[in-house]
Amino acid sequence: MFNHIRMKNARQYRQLTQKQLGDLIGVSSSAIGMYEQHRRLPDADTISRLSDALKISTDWLCGDIGSDDMVMGELIDRIYRKLLAEHDGISFSGMPMSEGEKLMVVDALLNGMSLISVFKGEPLLA
Repeated sequence: MFNHIRMKNARQYRQLTQKQLGDLIGVSSSAIGMYEQHRRLPDADTISRLSDALKISTDWLCGDIGSDDMVMGELIDRIYRKLLAEHDGISFSGMPMSEGEKLMVVDALLNGMSLISVFKGEPLLA
């Protein structure tokens, strides 16, 4: 399942406009906008070109956040993506994090937040 939020966040993380990304993969900026708004789904070939241009895997791009609350997920993703992008000195075990690792941290935060809606206040351990 194509994940429009991840696509938009990866594009913004790479500091590309919709037009720039569209030019890179051979589609219009309005097509990029439609993908990001979840008003149109890209075909498999376009998803492959998107993942190449954004330097992300197709698995990650098509992964499910696991939450019905996309608004909350998008808000959390924006906050943490901005934090990670503005702090180049973030490290793990003393080693600087790559851009891919930073994106994985954002993804992990989103997945963690999705557990809250899944369990809806029920304790994780019974």
